[in-house]
Amino acid sequence: MIHAMKACIRWGVIGLMAILLGGGGCATPRSSPGVQLRLVNVSLQSGTLWETTASFTVRLQNEMPDAITLTGGVYKFYLDGVLVGDGLFGETVTLPRLSSTTQDIPVYLRNLALARRIKPLLEQRRLAYRVESVLYVVRNGGERRVRFSGTGELDLNEFAPTPSAAP
Repeated sequence: MIHAMKACIRWGVIGLMAILLGGGGCATPRSSPGVQLRLVNVSLQSGTLWETTASFTVRLQNEMPDAITLTGGVYKFYLDGVLVGDGLFGETVTLPRLSSTTQDIPVYLRNLALARRIKPLLEQRRLAYRVESVLYVVRNGGERRVRFSGTGELDLNEFAPTPSAAP
């Protein structure tokens, strides 16, 4: 029973990672003017029966003519409106003017919560994802909380294996 449950959770987490990885390129970010946020990669780091640690890579793009300094942030990752994980980033990062940078966010996925929800999500064949964040921005000698978000949609039919041609 436990072995079957572990296998179910493992396949659910693998399916979720495939969804998030494939959707990163389809992002339609919505955030403050001049700064864009996109999910660009997801990789599994470690896992137990209860929790899987993943690294979600986000790209922050500064379209402003001035550098922006971030002193940390809180990220939440959603799949079809369901919170699948959240993570914190506590390092200071400077986004140079007119450039971009990536941040690797450790995210703790709750396996049992995902196991119940992943099958109905995968059966939909079309999923929307959203990344929401609150970043701490240094401005005029003080620190300010700024909300950013990025969204995208993924059509799972694009990931269906193609049948091999008969010789």
